Amino acid sequence: MGEIPLTSVVDVEAFRNLLLEIREENENERMRNLFHRWVSGLYPPWVMKPSLEFAQEGAFLMMRYLEGAGPEDVHIWVSHETWVAAFLQHWLGECSFDWVSFMDGFILQFHEDCMMSFFRGEKKEVKYPYWWNF
Repeated sequence: MGEIPLTSVVDVEAFRNLLLEIREENENERMRNLFHRWVSGLYPPWVMKPSLEFAQEGAFLMMRYLEGAGPEDVHIWVSHETWVAAFLQHWLGECSFDWVSFMDGFILQFHEDCMMSFFRGEKKEVKYPYWWNF
C-alpha cells in the first residue's frame, strides 16, 4: 500500500564503510553487531540517526498513518531486522531477545493507557514510553 518515509542512515557512503568494519560471516550476526553498535551510540549521528530518535520518528509516522483506522482494521508493516529490533527496544523495552530472524516481528494493540504487545508467543501489557504522546 505504500512506504513510510523513514530512514536510519544519514550518510550512505559513510554507512557502507561502517558495514565493511563488521567482519562476521553470518548475516544475522553481522546485523546484530550493527544493531548493538548503533543503539550503544557508537555511530555518529551524521552517519546514522540515533536509534531512539529513529524509533520516535517511526512511532510518530505509524500513529499518523493510523489516525483514521477503525477497530476492524489490520495494518501490517514489514521492515528489516535492525529496525524491528530498534522498535522492540525503544517502544516495548524488549532488549533480551536473541535476535530478530527472517519474518520475525511483533503485534501491537493500542489502548488508552497502554499497548498490548505480542512477541514470540508472549502477551505483555506495556506502558507507553514517556515521549509517546501523539
